[in-house]
Amino acid sequence: MVAKEPNAERFYRVQRKDLAYFQFILEGYEGLVTATTIDNNLGIVKLFIMPGRAAEADQVLSALEKELCIQEISDIVGERRRTGNHFPSIATLNPEL
Repeated sequence: MVAKEPNAERFYRVQRKDLAYFQFILEGYEGLVTATTIDNNLGIVKLFIMPGRAAEADQVLSALEKELCIQEISDIVGERRRTGNHFPSIATLNPEL
């Protein structure tokens, strides 16, 4: 039996005005990712990338980075542990977004 690759979980910050478009484009690639808005005010989106589709998701996200101002939040787990908060503090994010 082959072990199943786990879903990859990533967090992104997106400008509020672009949230719907960002999610619409990603969800248009059926079976690629599931996008969930974590914090609408901060523009925090959680992506679950389906097993075996990380390379394809990276290509789509790379194209979106050229079109939109998005930022991957690489240490959201560390930030949660450090602050005890469920969401990252604004100080850890790029305020220009």
